[in-house]
Amino acid sequence: MGILEGKVAILIGGTSGIGARAAELFVEQGARVVISGRRRDVGEHLAARIGGSASFVCADVAQAADV
Repeated sequence: MGILEGKVAILIGGTSGIGARAAELFVEQGARVVISGRRRDVGEHLAARIGGSASFVCADVAQAADV
């Protein structure tokens, strides 16, 4: 059981770099993660690679309608 068991993290801009690594670490520690980003293909691939505790939502936070 990880220190984030039962928690949910929302990672905005989480499809690469620090955000992607944070998503991996959060899941390793027991959290479920929602990864948000503009690049649907990259985000869906990352969520699939991480596994069932991760999901992806395509959104551009610069666009009010997406938020």
